Order: sequence, then C-alpha cells, then structure tokens
Amino acid sequence: GGMPEERRSYREIFAIGEFRALWAAQVLSYVGDQFAQVAIAILVYRRTHSAFLTALAYALTYLPPLAGGPLLSGLADLFPRRRVMIACDVLRVGTVGLMAIPGMPFVPLCVLLFCTVLVSAPYASARTALLPDVLPGEKFVLGSAIGNITYQASQILGFVAGAAVVALLNPYRTLGIDAASFGISALILLTGVKV
Repeated sequence: GGMPEERRSYREIFAIGEFRALWAAQVLSYVGDQFAQVAIAILVYRRTHSAFLTALAYALTYLPPLAGGPLLSGLADLFPRRRVMIACDVLRVGTVGLMAIPGMPFVPLCVLLFCTVLVSAPYASARTALLPDVLPGEKFVLGSAIGNITYQASQILGFVAGAAVVALLNPYRTLGIDAASFGISALILLTGVKV
C-alpha cells in the first residue's frame, strides 16, 4: 500500500548518514534564523517601544533573499558546496555573536541581522546542489520533499520556540545560543558530510 511503502522510503533516506547530517544542519540553520529574527524584533521593541521600528527590523529579514539572494546563490557554484555551507555557518556565528552583545546600537544590529539572513541564500543553494550527490536517483525527490517540509515546519516552530526562549532567557542570551547553533551546524557538516 501507499503508507508503509512511503515510511520505508523515508527510513532508507534517513539511514544515509550524509543526508542525516545535511538535514540536522538545515534544521539548526533555519531555526537559528528564526531565533535571530524574533530576538531582534523583541530587542528593538524593548529599546524603542515603537511598533513601526520593530516591524521594520523584522521586515529587514525578508529583504536579503530578494536583494542578494540571486547574486550570492551564484557564488555557491564557484566553490565546493560543503565548504560554502560551513563558511556560511561560521560567518553567522560571528554576526549573531556580535548581535548578542548587550548595548549594540540599533543600526549595527540591523546591519548584522541583514548579513545573517543574507548568508542563508548561498547556504540554501549549496545545500540544494549537494543533495543529488548525497541522494542518488529517486531518493533525491523524497529528500527534497523532506527538505521542504522541514523548512515549513522550522519556520513555524522556530518562531514559536524563539518567542518562548526569548521570554524565558532574554534576547541577548537567545542570540548567544543561536550563535552556538550555527557553530554546531558547521561541525555537523564538517564531520558528517564527505562530498
């Protein structure tokens, strides 16, 4: 029948170590982006008490993929994919780490957030280009589907979890954890992906 067959296929895909590593890094990266967006929005609101500036800071995070996405995605083709992904993660450890410094002025904060989200464009295209190498043939189609579902789920979960974590810890600590998550993602790629 349809379901058991499908479940077996998913199991087969997750049985591939390199796919597991890619997937785990992807989850950390997506959720990390969401955490950063939520933390910054809350930071900006607490600092300025302006709904407009808060919305502006959050909207900023949707600009980079439109502005620099196509340009930077091309960069991902010039270098080994895994290296591009690791470089993007390491870069985000830096940008998010700087955002985690209490008292960072508003404009640099926004610039750092912009850079953090900008880097997710080459990261995503390198990941997409790497998938067929990790998943041969039909497995690639399922792997892509898992990737898309993961993206949708982590957008929602990241947002909700981000808000909860910020409420519990505070925006700066959240950004600190977030910076660490990009570091872990880079380590997973370094050790788990050979391609």
